[in-house]
Amino acid sequence: MPDLEILEVPVSPSRRKSLGSSILMALATIAIGTSIFGSVIGQDRRPDEMGCVYLIAASFAAALGIFLFAASRTNPSPGILRIEPDQVRWRSGVEIALSYGDLWVAHKAGRGRRERLVLKAQKKAPIVIQTSLLPDAQVADSVLETVHDRIRPLPDGPQRLEAMTARQAVADRVASGRKAVVFTVSILLGLVFLAELVTGALNDPFRLLAFGAGSFPLVKDGELFRLATANLLHGSVIHIFFNVMTLFSLGVLLEPLLGAGRFLTVFLVSALAGAAASSFLGHHVLALGASTGIAGLIAAYALVLWRWPDRLSNPPTRNTWIWIAFAFLLPALTFKNVDNMAHLGGFLAGFVMVFPETRKVELVELADRRQALFQVTAAVLVALFLVACGMAIRKTLEPERDLAVASILLRDPSPSPGMLNNLAWKVATSPAASEAQLTTALRAMERAIKSEPKDVAFRDTQATVLYRLGRWQEAVRTEYDLLAAERKPLYISHLARFEQAMIRSDVPLVLGQPPGVLISEQIAPDGSILLDISDPQQLSGAILHLVLSRQGKAVALLELMIGASETSESFRYALPGGFSGPRPDKVFVALVDARKVGGSPSRTYWKLQEIVPEAARLP
Repeated sequence: MPDLEILEVPVSPSRRKSLGSSILMALATIAIGTSIFGSVIGQDRRPDEMGCVYLIAASFAAALGIFLFAASRTNPSPGILRIEPDQVRWRSGVEIALSYGDLWVAHKAGRGRRERLVLKAQKKAPIVIQTSLLPDAQVADSVLETVHDRIRPLPDGPQRLEAMTARQAVADRVASGRKAVVFTVSILLGLVFLAELVTGALNDPFRLLAFGAGSFPLVKDGELFRLATANLLHGSVIHIFFNVMTLFSLGVLLEPLLGAGRFLTVFLVSALAGAAASSFLGHHVLALGASTGIAGLIAAYALVLWRWPDRLSNPPTRNTWIWIAFAFLLPALTFKNVDNMAHLGGFLAGFVMVFPETRKVELVELADRRQALFQVTAAVLVALFLVACGMAIRKTLEPERDLAVASILLRDPSPSPGMLNNLAWKVATSPAASEAQLTTALRAMERAIKSEPKDVAFRDTQATVLYRLGRWQEAVRTEYDLLAAERKPLYISHLARFEQAMIRSDVPLVLGQPPGVLISEQIAPDGSILLDISDPQQLSGAILHLVLSRQGKAVALLELMIGASETSESFRYALPGGFSGPRPDKVFVALVDARKVGGSPSRTYWKLQEIVPEAARLP
């Protein structure tokens, strides 16, 4: 191409995406956007509100998907690239002019169909053109040669061209370097998260702990493998999305520049250091996430920007450093339960590992420095992580593993009241729980109730622990008080079990003042219930509970109030019409409250719901 005073290069319009790919892109945007928006908006929402939350999230995601679909269907207009005596000018709808004295980058980037001609100044919009849109393959080289020829006569032209050549070497290294590690780690994290999703671990802290989530009490108890396995787990869709997105964004730049071995070593060592800081400094009961290793990569990225700011195609600006700061501050300010100690530990580990390397070589030479050493180190670390995963699996196979984990965590002062409730419930519903473990659970629930006295669910767990300890009178009193606040099927189910256990132990069940009467009961041939009371006047206004059982298992609870007008010594109560399933074969009478409450006779039927799994699991 001749060196003309003004050189014009026509650029064809880029091809519009096919209809199928545009639709797929829009649908993927809607699906991913709904999950992310729903996770953000749905934090701390009740289950009955989640339908509305995801409807709003889907609306936002649909609007974004429609926008991207419309943008992909727009066919851009052709453009003209003008190489003028004092500047490069691009015209295609918008106009961009870059003077030769301001040019920071003038080279080709990428490979194959993604190869681009890049002309960029530091504080102006860049000119980026796909080389496949130029008239022929040699035009891009001719344009660059012409631009270089016009830079060379400038006062600092030779130095500027030398710096551009160095930037092109770094850009070529990034474009041509292998990125196998970042792809492999991203896929691995996705597969582990899929396993969490399928097994229901996201909503079950015990399954997360079984997968190997970090926990200071368990690490202190000797389970050091959690310092490795915790980094492979995530707690929600939005958690893994942002972590993998950040990992990928950093990895495609850092892996070619650091080398695969050094990159993986920095990531894994930072992950271990972050998990250790989380456990021993943060004292977290449940911690997980790959952000520990990502924090180390952020430190490496910051060091590259600081040490070689003039070697990158995108030079660091004030906004770049603000982004690095917000990578730590934004999650801490936006989301609850962010493990700041883990992030700090990972960042410091990455900084310590990369900082000595930045003082000895040029950026383009860093990947080749001590490559064999870091490859061996990375292989050893991978083996260490595999051994840790094997240990986690072996621990999971131990009998009554969840009970052992709950017992360890209950003895630690770190768990929140809500966590204590979950742990104590696990112990209370485990048939293998010992008296010592149940006593530990009871003390933990006393701490939880003292912290949050208004949470009635805590008292239900407390009553269940008392029941397992054989302290039936206290269990019945506690559970009966819960019904005054809310008559849940679960509470009713538990109360019937507690009362049945107490009656079987020949302990008189009377919460009010006991009257001088005797009560007997039986099932009549027609299936109704017969009650014989020696002196019904003394029971006027008293509340009775009839615990109906079949084959020794409680199936229903019937609450009766003896009316003041009833004087007969024998009462017959037909089972309510709504009673389903086989008829009971035994009735236990519990005189719940013998105080005179007055009023007319009333009956309330409480059916024990088989769909309440917690009640069915009680030993």
